[in-house]
Amino acid sequence: MAVDIGFSKSAVGVGAEDLFEPMILKVGANATAAKMLPGIAVIRDTNDYSVKEYGSTGSAVVGVLGWEATPNDFRPASRDTAYAIGKECAVHYGPGKIRMRLAASQTIVKGDMLTPTTDGYLIKATINGVVSVVESGSATDSTGNSDVYAEALETVSTGAGETAGIFVFRLR
Repeated sequence: MAVDIGFSKSAVGVGAEDLFEPMILKVGANATAAKMLPGIAVIRDTNDYSVKEYGSTGSAVVGVLGWEATPNDFRPASRDTAYAIGKECAVHYGPGKIRMRLAASQTIVKGDMLTPTTDGYLIKATINGVVSVVESGSATDSTGNSDVYAEALETVSTGAGETAGIFVFRLR
């Protein structure tokens, strides 16, 4: 029996529901083609018209690679196929629901705050030095704060070396 999570999940695309129409940019020359998958966070490449995968460099996230809104001539075969260098791509920005990609070794519960990490994948955000607080009140300590980018809309876990799609609400 399927579990109702409160919204319809796209079975084929990234299921973006945006307040703004996505930008149509291109995959930049410095992007790693195999990493340019629909659903990853991207940053500015060499100019305002090109993007590359987010890398823990402190660069501001421009948006999330889309799929459905990409012009047909440039759209990859599926949401699990990477964009080629130099091809146009939809980039979703601003608040809205979208399917992003969760990094390996994560246990995310609906409502968790998420932040981008290497290659544009998401991990659980660190807020005020606490990764998460469990119902009993105990906490897992960590240092510093993460740049919160999204809120998890579903519970998803990944194992070592395994990534997964996760529907989130982008906060910006």
